[in-house]
Amino acid sequence: MDSRSSHSTSLSRMLDSGANLTVDGALATELEARGCDLDDPLWSAKVLLEQPQLIKQVHRDYFDVGAAVAITSSYQALPQGFARCGIAEAEALELVALSVRLADEARGEYFLAQREFKEFHRPRIRALVEAAADLLACETLPSFAEAEALLALVEEFDVESWFSFTLRDGGHISDGTPLAEVAALCGAQPRVAAIGVNCVPLNLVSPALEALRNATDKPLLAYPNSGESYDAVTKTWGPCPGACAGGPSSLAEGAGTWRDLGARLIGECCRTTPRDIAAVARLSMKR
Repeated sequence: MDSRSSHSTSLSRMLDSGANLTVDGALATELEARGCDLDDPLWSAKVLLEQPQLIKQVHRDYFDVGAAVAITSSYQALPQGFARCGIAEAEALELVALSVRLADEARGEYFLAQREFKEFHRPRIRALVEAAADLLACETLPSFAEAEALLALVEEFDVESWFSFTLRDGGHISDGTPLAEVAALCGAQPRVAAIGVNCVPLNLVSPALEALRNATDKPLLAYPNSGESYDAVTKTWGPCPGACAGGPSSLAEGAGTWRDLGARLIGECCRTTPRDIAAVARLSMKR
């Protein structure tokens, strides 16, 4: 995508500076996954005509997980193709231009989100640093974009930190970004002392640690929930459903395996007690 917006720069200049850029993924696949019928000669360009904001959202989702380059939805946006649908050439060319505007708007919103994340977190981080906190626990992070913003603040304040993420499954954080990508992002920052997961079901800890261990040499950490399941509708905790099966029944039961997978810091998150931590501490003293 070529844009003259203030936060863009030429591809050649970026490559000459040594930048490594991630290009976005399939547009049509994502549109179909969101209910679009692309069995049409216009293919994804049909959505330009019918649901342009959906195209913008797909662009935004790719930016949110780390893409730096967006390919517009103009692949099949040809005046000849639109003409067969009764659309005049002037309107067809406006749709081609729209494909660029949608990608540029999505990029602009993404960078706005970055600024908003920084503005949101900066006062609290400043207060913690000025109070001489030993380390910033950047925890319960659901998104790649927020992690990027926090990493910038960690560098800005020159403070040691750990980064801990919530999970969609054993291989991805909540926004769908692969754990390997967040490990690479955080692993390159010398002020990050450890990377891991927290506020997650017990059964997801081992696969997540395996994914992280394969992607970074940083020490790992884990502090999952008690093993119960939270119902966001009723705002209550209850027994973990079948989807949580397959993991340890308690933190103490899983701690040894997690140590073997590289977790150097182990604790607990929601619905845990001093008694639970005492059991983990006893295990740690035995190893």
